[in-house]
Amino acid sequence: MKKVLLIDDEVSFAELVRLSLEDAGGYIVKTEYRGEHGLDAIRNFNPDIIVLDMMMPEMNGLEVLQMLKTNDKTKDIPVIILSAVKSNLVKRQTAGNYNETYLEKPITVENLKRVIEEILVGK
Repeated sequence: MKKVLLIDDEVSFAELVRLSLEDAGGYIVKTEYRGEHGLDAIRNFNPDIIVLDMMMPEMNGLEVLQMLKTNDKTKDIPVIILSAVKSNLVKRQTAGNYNETYLEKPITVENLKRVIEEILVGK
């Protein structure tokens, strides 16, 4: 079973993704709705991949990503970055700087699931 950590403050979207992945089989999904809670969850959950929303209150996705990629224990975990902001600057600051996958919202659960599977197969 592959472990997916989803960090997104949109509760309904996060739950839809969690249920879809778990129903597909082969995934254990943990959802967190705040960046700092997501960082805390990594220690105990040990995810194979992280799906991270950029726009969150308090600690945003860029701050979470920077902490993940500067920590030796988490720097190699693949991250899928989700953002509703259609900006090349955001894309460069996130995916470009850290060589991660960047997806624009809105995104279908099916497309997100496909990208997760592609990344985990290559891992």
